Amino acid sequence: MPDIELQRLRKLRARAEDLLSTLISDLEPFQARDRRCGFRRTPEAKITPRGDINVTTTCSCLMGLAHAGKIGQFYGTESEQIVQDIVANMMKAPWQSSGLKPNNAFTTALVIRLCGSLAKSKYLPTGKLRKLTKSWKLDADPKSARKKTLEGIARYLSKEQDRFRINNYPPAAAVVYWFVDGVDHSGFDLGDEWKVLCKYATEEFRRQRSLVVAKHTAMMDPVAMAMAACLCARLRSVNKRRASSENDQRPEDLPSMIELERAVVDLFAEQTPTGLWSKYFPIFHYNEAGSNYCYTFELLEAIILEFGENDNHILLEESVIAGLEKAVVSCEANRLECSGPKDGIASNPQVRFNGWNSGGNFKTLRRGEPESWATAVVHMFLRALIDVLSRHIQQRLLKQYDARTHHHKSKGLSGLLDINVRMSAKETSLRAVLESRFVDTFSAFSGEKAEALLNSPMKKKPLSALLFGPPGTSKTEVAKALAASLQWPLVEIDPSRFLQNSFQNIYVQAETIFKDVMDLYGAVVLFDELDALVQSRDGIAAPDIESTFLTTYMLPKLAKLHDQGRLIFLMATNFQEKFDDAIKRAGRFDVLLCMGPPTLEEKCSSLHVFLGDGKQTKTGGNLLLKYAQSDARVADQLSLYTYGEFLSFISRLGNAGNIRARMKAKGPEGIRRLVQTDSRSVGLRLEDLDALNTPEYKGTWTPGKWNTLNDLYAAQFYERKIAKVMGQLTSAVKYVIERKKSKYQI
Repeated sequence: MPDIELQRLRKLRARAEDLLSTLISDLEPFQARDRRCGFRRTPEAKITPRGDINVTTTCSCLMGLAHAGKIGQFYGTESEQIVQDIVANMMKAPWQSSGLKPNNAFTTALVIRLCGSLAKSKYLPTGKLRKLTKSWKLDADPKSARKKTLEGIARYLSKEQDRFRINNYPPAAAVVYWFVDGVDHSGFDLGDEWKVLCKYATEEFRRQRSLVVAKHTAMMDPVAMAMAACLCARLRSVNKRRASSENDQRPEDLPSMIELERAVVDLFAEQTPTGLWSKYFPIFHYNEAGSNYCYTFELLEAIILEFGENDNHILLEESVIAGLEKAVVSCEANRLECSGPKDGIASNPQVRFNGWNSGGNFKTLRRGEPESWATAVVHMFLRALIDVLSRHIQQRLLKQYDARTHHHKSKGLSGLLDINVRMSAKETSLRAVLESRFVDTFSAFSGEKAEALLNSPMKKKPLSALLFGPPGTSKTEVAKALAASLQWPLVEIDPSRFLQNSFQNIYVQAETIFKDVMDLYGAVVLFDELDALVQSRDGIAAPDIESTFLTTYMLPKLAKLHDQGRLIFLMATNFQEKFDDAIKRAGRFDVLLCMGPPTLEEKCSSLHVFLGDGKQTKTGGNLLLKYAQSDARVADQLSLYTYGEFLSFISRLGNAGNIRARMKAKGPEGIRRLVQTDSRSVGLRLEDLDALNTPEYKGTWTPGKWNTLNDLYAAQFYERKIAKVMGQLTSAVKYVIERKKSKYQI
């Protein structure tokens, strides 16, 4: 990965986030009087007739909101219906802009791109998208005059590259790119017409590239070259998906990614000190408003979208990062603020307008007035920039923290030996809790879809869990299985991370760690064995001032991480009673979960997990379960064996090839004696629970007598009384008491 400082990337992202935060307030003043008629182009625009809609302006503004995930916030509870009404009004309106002919390729491409954006953001369901129709006619071809579906219009346009001409200008790579982007996200199938687009894209890129390389100042157009590179990159992705879905090896005649990437890097050599690019050849000419050029931020948004993937690092090259920094400076320096009467009527109250102007309209530029479409485009660029920087920052942090990212061999939670847990006075399974509370919650964000959490963080959903219980109860394995089920990376943070630069610098290191964790999304973070860092402040358990101070420091950090809602975090400990009560409250941990050994049934049915596959493992497991169930005490003791203890025990009996025969030779009595001897050295001993049946423990728990573990699991304990009699609780007694402390907090 290129050596660009992490702090530099974070600073650039922070500046972009600061600008993006104004999106809603910037676009609100540009709304039409009837919200279902979209947006106006400029602040002085007068009220339009009821039902009239400015199609291209509305497309840009809605896309700006959709890309930022802000449509719901902008329109409120009726957002889905309002958006669909706007689209319906577009289908009825003439598709023309500032004197362009009806149904021109520019307006059509923007409508299709908008519909793709809305489909991607779930505001335009596929069923409704495919039903969108319009009476549509391309002026150059009278035979095209008929009512068409949007997909039919897209297919018709793509049959011949000349159908993308606008006012006799040659087809522009920018317009074709917007068209392809919309078609791609809409899920339209153009069939063999994809070949027409690939042929055009390849020829246009090679032509523009040759002129730029030759430094032909009279004819070269670096902006057109870069847009053609973006178009080629997207078509490569489309071809790859189509080949995969159709099990077909399609001939690859598009330029290689190396060629395309080099062209993008060379583009930044032509960037002016202002952060913008000079105007080269116009895309087309408006009959009523002059020439239309590809706006710098339309160009940058496309570059970021097509060349900002995790495996592509050209956007982290020094020249490119410097260019993006200059572009953000340009956004900061050229942000306009003006005021004018609402709806352009002099008698109306003054309204403040903020945003950007593309410079295409000299009247509005001279007055220092922002344009809604340019403002929306800048915000689209900012959103794309923030996302790509977040992705690259995450990749760097995952490498820095040695994250587990390859789960192809893991079965996830289904491969985890299940554990019985007691939640809300009911017995259930660990797997059921994790699946219902976490996997189901985040299933829509699994794998590569996790990036959506950047724009749609989870709120008021289970995000965190405190895992506590005896040593060896697979707390780390739970985190691994959960991460594998969601196909998310797993980041493990133990005390050594906090102590890397000595105890004296632990607070500085803690600040760094939490800053890093806050930058992650779509990941499972395990804080392991942090008991000393979050100890109680009650004056009894806290050993020193430093630990108390660190606990106080950790509280708001965990709350902030929880409120951010972009990942799952777990904290694992053997001794939750030492944790500060504030750490365990709702808003930091949504589930308190006492971990125990896997159930005896799980261990016996999964004998192959311990010994490997063999002819006797399945039947051997069944036989062991049968022998154990014939003696309740043997069954209870084996159920208290942790994974490691059971592995040691079963390995003493035999291997995958002879385990059943060896157990059969011992018989039930031999297994009982072996368990009796072996259990003397395990962590959870049944013998330690026998004391609870003696007279001195009377009144310390009810009903006061137990025969099987299930009796204890259902009992009511008076912990302080037991501790007073026993002195120091044994591991087994502590475990049966702790099981009752599992609970849901959300």
